[in-house]
Amino acid sequence: MNKRAPLKFDPTMECMMKMNLDAKFPDQQIRCNIELPHGTGKRIRVAVYCSPDEEEEVLAFGADLAGKTLQDQIAAEKIEFDVLLARPQSMPALAKLGKILGPRRLMPSPKSGTVVSDIKTAVETFKSGKTVELRNSRHGLVALPVGKLSYGKEKLVENFRAALQGLADKKPAGAKQNFWKAVYLGSTMSPSCRIQGSEFPKIKVKNEDDD
Repeated sequence: MNKRAPLKFDPTMECMMKMNLDAKFPDQQIRCNIELPHGTGKRIRVAVYCSPDEEEEVLAFGADLAGKTLQDQIAAEKIEFDVLLARPQSMPALAKLGKILGPRRLMPSPKSGTVVSDIKTAVETFKSGKTVELRNSRHGLVALPVGKLSYGKEKLVENFRAALQGLADKKPAGAKQNFWKAVYLGSTMSPSCRIQGSEFPKIKVKNEDDD
């Protein structure tokens, strides 16, 4: 990849996985969080849906947006955050904004770890850039960043392996025996390369002897 991307900025390495899943079935859908040991290298903007009275405290935790400022921006469809957190008791009030947040995949959910009671810990976790949410598209594709090109081979491989193992650990109950169809790696403005079977890290997948 270094030879293929002589760029003046530090590109992000992206992993695209074609999964053997049929997203029409609920038991073949992926929505989970995984942890990358070295993070993605991206700055993550975290917002917290809370009351105006809590805004100052939440911002002190490190959140980028919160309280009435956030509520007004969402209502105006001005989205300036990457992750939205909320406490369970805030979800009924937040539901009215579902038409705005849902299509952008920003609606908080227990599955993605964004509906939480401990806001401080959640803000710190997501701001670290190590937590990545995975979802499969209706075509069975899962895409995620695995770090910056400047990380070097060792760190990128460790992140890549962690991504695969994290996904394998969350294999849906209805997934077929051969979980992956194909895996590709690429960087910003460079071609993607398919990972050959001989180069594929040994990953233990639930209900499979080998992968």
